[in-house]
Amino acid sequence: MLDSKYTDHKTFFLPFIHKLLSSFHSSLDLTFVIDGSEVGNGCTALMISLYYGSLFAG
Repeated sequence: MLDSKYTDHKTFFLPFIHKLLSSFHSSLDLTFVIDGSEVGNGCTALMISLYYGSLFAG
């Protein structure tokens, strides 16, 4: 979490995310893949990935 009086998630992350998501073609599926993994000393890394396309091709 950003903990600064100078910036927050709305000014730091949202402009980038909006530009990224608006660049994808709307006819293909967007799937968010979320993984929380222990990285040491009791810490957890949260990874949020974006899968673009058909997740279950068949």
